[in-house]
Amino acid sequence: MVIVGRIGTAELAASGIAFNLNMIVFMPMVGLAVAVSSLVGRYLGAGRPETAERVVGSALAMSFAYMTACGVLYVLGAPLLLAPYGMEADPATWPRIAVIATVLLRFVAVYSIFDMMNLIHAAGLRGRVTPCTRWCSRSCSRGSPCSARPGSGASPSAPGSTSHGLWRAGTWRCWGC
Repeated sequence: MVIVGRIGTAELAASGIAFNLNMIVFMPMVGLAVAVSSLVGRYLGAGRPETAERVVGSALAMSFAYMTACGVLYVLGAPLLLAPYGMEADPATWPRIAVIATVLLRFVAVYSIFDMMNLIHAAGLRGRVTPCTRWCSRSCSRGSPCSARPGSGASPSAPGSTSHGLWRAGTWRCWGC
């Protein structure tokens, strides 16, 4: 942003608005990527690579539809998206900022789709190589004490017993990574 600021104040403001709108739309994709990483690790650890592959494919399809809809909104609904930013803006400079931000949102509409594809694929790869998810998936899928999820109330034994201690250690190892 420092370099953009040297171009001009209107360009800096328009870039800030475009990045702001991009992050609002992009954050759900980050959450989906975390879910993909976890599920891929779980299914690969359980010896179900076809399910892990389906997880990545489903996430790509869902995120592609979401980002395409957001991209269409960026292109066709730019005045609507920019209106809240223009309410308190200087009337002398806002028209120039709005024009620049509209052009920037078109670029965001295109690169967001590629950014999303990179994020989901990288999450699938991360789930494949994370040692924690590999160990957790292997042990949790075989009915070990950590197969009872934290907070589920499914502790296999009474608090204070030896098996409860093992359950706590197992859930810490699975869910504390």
